[in-house]
Amino acid sequence: SQLNISRYFARCDPIERRTVMTHATLIANAGILLEIDGIRFLIDGLHHSSQYPFSPVPQAMLDQMLRGEGPFRDADFLLFTHDHPDHWSPALTQAYLQANRVRRVLLPPRSKDGPAQDDLTADMTARHIPWWQADLHRGQRRTYLLAPEAYLTALSTPHEGEMFAHLDCLCLLLTVHGQHYLITGDCGWNDPSYYDAIADIRPRAVFVNPLFFYDPAGRALLSRWTPPQVVLYHIPFAGEDSISLRTLTRQCLTKYSRDFESVQALWEPEQRIEL
Repeated sequence: SQLNISRYFARCDPIERRTVMTHATLIANAGILLEIDGIRFLIDGLHHSSQYPFSPVPQAMLDQMLRGEGPFRDADFLLFTHDHPDHWSPALTQAYLQANRVRRVLLPPRSKDGPAQDDLTADMTARHIPWWQADLHRGQRRTYLLAPEAYLTALSTPHEGEMFAHLDCLCLLLTVHGQHYLITGDCGWNDPSYYDAIADIRPRAVFVNPLFFYDPAGRALLSRWTPPQVVLYHIPFAGEDSISLRTLTRQCLTKYSRDFESVQALWEPEQRIEL
């Protein structure tokens, strides 16, 4: 279902919001398992490409997932921000769905044609697995009802960086029992007008990559939302960081973390944090 999220935000009285247990577990890069009040969201966590200078999902972890075993089995919802191979593999998503039970899949905006994507959507349709294709115009948003008092808002923005500025990326806002969690993936931050639709929310946590946090324009967006927690992620594992993002992350934590209530890095394999 598509909903008017502003109407829902308007009736989210902070006094009435109940305590929601939330944990985030790192898979690789921007891949996380976000558990909110017992609902499990697997986000950007099915990939194994070496095409980009980021860590693939560790093979042992991936093998478990594709056998339907381990902590990442049977996610309620599979969500993807964009179709870069360090965030999403259609073939691995199809393999995951063959071994695990899920409630729904949100596919990323489609930037290219490929038989693997066609095979995935045909397989999901044949097996009656509900799915959405989030093909939105830039600046457009769409809100879906996932479960009672659980909503997903997908907001389309440009991908960060000049090289990928022609590509679209989804900023994902999860709202469970009136509490918001914002996952930015590789969404750009230089034009804040793309975020006007969610300017008035105060997320409980915002997930951003170190480049977003390092740039003054990115930190200005975060200050606009005033989140109690900022989580830096999309960082290569130790020993796999050819672009020194771990060094940049340490600098960010040293220089800018005092400007926010709480800032922490999610950057070790299967690291689990409470939000």
